[in-house]
Amino acid sequence: MAIDRIKVKKEADKFLAAGKVERAIDELRKILDDNPKDMNTLNTIGDLYLQIRRIPEAVEVFRRLAIAYERDGFAPKATAILQKTMRAAPDDIDIAQRLADLYRQTNKIKEAVQVHLQVAEYFQKKGLIKRALEEFAKLVDLDPKNLKNKVRLADLYNKEGMKDRAAAIYLEVAESLAMEQMHAEANQILERAKAMVSTPQVYLTQSRLGVIQGDYATAAQHLREGLSSNARNPELLEALAEIELRSGNPDRALEALAERPALSLEARGEADAAADGAAFRRTGLEALLRRTRAAALKLPDATAAVPAAERDRWVKAAFDAAFPPAPPAKGSQPAPPPPPTEMESRLLDTVKVDPADLAALADARAKRVLAWLLDTGKADPARVFQVREGGPAAGPAVVFTLK
Repeated sequence: MAIDRIKVKKEADKFLAAGKVERAIDELRKILDDNPKDMNTLNTIGDLYLQIRRIPEAVEVFRRLAIAYERDGFAPKATAILQKTMRAAPDDIDIAQRLADLYRQTNKIKEAVQVHLQVAEYFQKKGLIKRALEEFAKLVDLDPKNLKNKVRLADLYNKEGMKDRAAAIYLEVAESLAMEQMHAEANQILERAKAMVSTPQVYLTQSRLGVIQGDYATAAQHLREGLSSNARNPELLEALAEIELRSGNPDRALEALAERPALSLEARGEADAAADGAAFRRTGLEALLRRTRAAALKLPDATAAVPAAERDRWVKAAFDAAFPPAPPAKGSQPAPPPPPTEMESRLLDTVKVDPADLAALADARAKRVLAWLLDTGKADPARVFQVREGGPAAGPAVVFTLK
């Protein structure tokens, strides 16, 4: 039967004015029974329960209200209700988890992390390690850069005897610390993993720490140590070959590759437009000076070197031909020529470098290195190849790639 909501509300207000809060709640519940979707009345009832310190009843009312708001798509209102509930009942884990989930849904990552951490620590204190693991895992997913929480998660996995999972996280943390140049801390964390397992991943991570510090010899040593307990492991062998290539030891890389018949070694010659181009321009200038001299002296051979004592003369001759001096103004003296060094510099700028020459130089470099690998290094010809296209240019060098 319908009620007179206005009359009932006035009755509740009278009880409140008289300090009779529980009687007021009874009247408000009549309004709520008449319309269970009256969220404002439900919120008022919860606040009144808080006022008289009936916390369990307040929590249940707010839980119902938050669920309704969330169901109807009012996440901010649901969040506000749960925040208020958490202040009143900080140990209510169900409320805390609901709040953390809402924070995640609304992309409030920092707040979600704080609540998940609170819940995780609660479960840990209670000895509920598996529940704590679930919360710490959520923390790590939300804030993967927080290495402290990753270590706590790994510690819990270790405590539960889940050595492989713990070690994997320790290795990840160690590598992150090394990237931040915290090498001592990285090695300490890595030793925790090494005390648990001796998987290839341990030695691969140790090797990467060496690479990060620029210590390729130590990096290779760790990989060889790993191979002593993980014989012919393909990941370790491939990493060792890569390290030796970086270290400029292609012969040692071939030794590692001997255990990996599926892999081959590709060599790509590179030429640098700046460094190698300067040499080509210098060669071009010398040819220009020889031609200039031969033409002026009517010599049949333009390949003879320019004598040092004559160099400045032919530099000036070539310069005047390339940059004819402007005729002086009437009544004025001709401008003096630039110094020989300046003339040479300007002539060098006029020499064009043919891309085909750079390509030929790169090709020749690769061929020389491959010849050494095959003749001196006794490499298997079926597994060593020259390629002419690949990654970005690496300067005047030969770049090796494992395939």
